[in-house]
Amino acid sequence: MLRLRHFFLVTVLLGHTQLPRAEVEVANGLTSRPAVDKGLLAHPFAAALDHRGRLFVSDSEGIKRLEDSNLDGVFDTSTLVTHELTEAQGILWVDDSLYILSPPSLWKFTDTNGDAIIEECEELASGFAELSEATGAHGPFLHPNGRIYWTQPRARFEIPDSDTDQIMFSGESARIWFCQITGSDLDFFAGGGIDALSELDFTDCGEILGVSNGFYGRPRGDALAHWIYRGAYPRRDKTRALAEHARTGDLLPGMHNFGSTGVSGFLRYRSGQLERNWTDQWFTTHLDEPRVTRTRMNPNASSFEAAETETVFRLESAVSRFTDLIEDHNGDLLVIDSGTPATADDSARGRALPFSNGTIHRIFREGIAYQPPAHPDWDQLNAEDVANLLFAEEHWVRAKAITELAVRGAPAIPELRDILMRSSVPESVRQNAVWALARMKFSGSTDLIYDALTDPSPNVRQAACNAMSVTRTWQQVAANQPAERNIELERNRTISGALAHILRSDEPAVARSAAVALGRMGEFRAIGAILGRLGRTENDRFLGHSLIYALIEIDDYETTHAALDSENPRVLNGVVWALEEMPSSQIEILDVLPLLEIQDTQLRESLVAITANHPNWDAGLANRFFEWADALNEHRVTTLELLMPGMIASPPINDFITAMAESDQADKRSLALSLINLSPKTALNPAWMDLFLSALNPQASPRDLENALGIAARYPGNGFKQALEVVSKSDEISPRFKADAASILEMISAASALRVAQPLPESSEDKAP
Repeated sequence: MLRLRHFFLVTVLLGHTQLPRAEVEVANGLTSRPAVDKGLLAHPFAAALDHRGRLFVSDSEGIKRLEDSNLDGVFDTSTLVTHELTEAQGILWVDDSLYILSPPSLWKFTDTNGDAIIEECEELASGFAELSEATGAHGPFLHPNGRIYWTQPRARFEIPDSDTDQIMFSGESARIWFCQITGSDLDFFAGGGIDALSELDFTDCGEILGVSNGFYGRPRGDALAHWIYRGAYPRRDKTRALAEHARTGDLLPGMHNFGSTGVSGFLRYRSGQLERNWTDQWFTTHLDEPRVTRTRMNPNASSFEAAETETVFRLESAVSRFTDLIEDHNGDLLVIDSGTPATADDSARGRALPFSNGTIHRIFREGIAYQPPAHPDWDQLNAEDVANLLFAEEHWVRAKAITELAVRGAPAIPELRDILMRSSVPESVRQNAVWALARMKFSGSTDLIYDALTDPSPNVRQAACNAMSVTRTWQQVAANQPAERNIELERNRTISGALAHILRSDEPAVARSAAVALGRMGEFRAIGAILGRLGRTENDRFLGHSLIYALIEIDDYETTHAALDSENPRVLNGVVWALEEMPSSQIEILDVLPLLEIQDTQLRESLVAITANHPNWDAGLANRFFEWADALNEHRVTTLELLMPGMIASPPINDFITAMAESDQADKRSLALSLINLSPKTALNPAWMDLFLSALNPQASPRDLENALGIAARYPGNGFKQALEVVSKSDEISPRFKADAASILEMISAASALRVAQPLPESSEDKAP
């Protein structure tokens, strides 16, 4: 772990005026300086580089293009590209077009003649929510597969179809969205009850990681998370938002909790130029205390775990807010500092802080002179030349080569075939070839991706699975004309066979990506393979989710229902969730009752969660509980304890509790007390009073007395006073029970005094005419 060093920086870099001395903390071997001349920016929020190293910045005045005219590492000229969109918290340059998320819309601004001046403007999608700087929408971000992704906070949205104006999606949960760069195939990727999803970035295999604010609720925490297709994530207290998402079990977890820091920018550091062992580690900017952190992630089953997190850059300045960061083409980090005006509150505290318009900080290796990168002249390169740049050392050259090959289309197919067929080609290059093919719409590109499903490298196979998931969906196939549709359906059958093979035997992360592809393709032939892998998946929540969600998307109720005959609890757990959530669901209480007997903790917890969605199952469950009453065991008792809090108000369940309360068997009466105490929202049935009063007694068992005291504490005005006085004065019970009884009596007295102090209601005779 690198140590940090401190120094003082007299800043003219944070605005038009000189600011107080700011304490800077930076990792050993690194230093920082302004990356932009003062006066060029006014509250920058987000930035993106194009293929020539020009920096496009969103600020409070619009979108600006910054250039470094003398190649010294400081952007010194500024051109206003558009003033129509201000304070956009996301910006992306792809193939001579600028993609900008400025809620409620996603925009595409196109440079038609290569001068980086915008001539055309197109609204790709609309209806997205926007709240504030820390909880706004972020993006878009370019995935290796050529689709653009962006995030939206938890807030109301209504997204219409661009052709028909019919609402396609509506809700209020936080979500990740994606579409093609044309705006077509708009869909949501993941979401949940999180306050606000911030920025995303991608691994070379296509995995998506990102940071979000308010991922945790109590205590509040901002998190780094691994986002997977249709994953449902916290917060648990946001039940209405979570109800919009199909569940496959418990909510998916975060990877690292930053605490409440206001996370904003996020990236995977690709080059390693600042520090070699930082390659492919994850950097985050924080708003509340201006700093940049580095997180090292390790693989964990089909997901990741955070191994370490440390601060690499901190600025002790009350007028700085870090909103974004990008990796420059030479490997330096550029940190966007939006600045902030001094507030009246600052003045009241005696801190006369000047107005700061913000800046961009360049973090670079100390003692190393800035070396401007060489940018290829892409217009002079043929398809073979561009394909050779997939081997380039610079990550941004490789990324541009992928895009360029996709644009060139058919002439690039032979070059990509040659790369995939040569075993001597590094796996990273073969992987990039797959990503280029994922952006094409030729049968030849699909056939080459299919071949990559059997590549020796799991990384290449995973990229190929991801490519299939975005190019071979059942909706895309169904959109073809009948003759073409039949051909594509046959091609999907061939592809699904290879994906099913991966599902059965490949590494967890590759199998998870194959499951996503099969689900999006709607391939019912793969159900057997999905169930087989589900039965062998243990302690991998991410793989389990993708397998179950594939069953939900395939939506073959009869075939999936037949798997309820399985003796494997993992299969049963996945099947019951799939049957619950699939669109054609016909799940009934008779499907669930036999599963309640299976002694598997995960399955039992799933059944409890699912039955909560079906209050009409109460009679069937009550009948089963009556059958259990004379043959209770530990498993059945635990099941009752888990189910009862959500069901006790139901008349059939209430009848069951009453029967237990009036039983002549002490163990049944004790269980009734326990179940009532575990159900805090139930109304007290008068038929239970004899049971309460008999347990609210010094001679009762400690367990019964504890449950009775718990019930009396929630209902202090229900005739328990006399019994509580006896308990509070008894020397035969523990001091804790006596203190609890005395505390409840105090509550009763306070409530009585409040009622006496309230004025009598005004009678009709006292009212003025």
